[in-house]
Amino acid sequence: MTAREQLKQWLAYEGRKKSWLAEQCQVNNSTLTRWLTGETIPHPLAREAMESVTGIPASAWVQA
Repeated sequence: MTAREQLKQWLAYEGRKKSWLAEQCQVNNSTLTRWLTGETIPHPLAREAMESVTGIPASAWVQA
């Protein structure tokens, strides 16, 4: 399972909105959308922030 898929599942399971996660990672909501569509991957600092919030390993994005 890719990091994008893991993130989508996490959002659904936790009942969180993309905008909430974007705020937690200190990124724009459209940036988070681009991560979820695979258009871009998160910057290393954003990956670390996302790992601390979601538990999805930052390294998972490198393999995505």
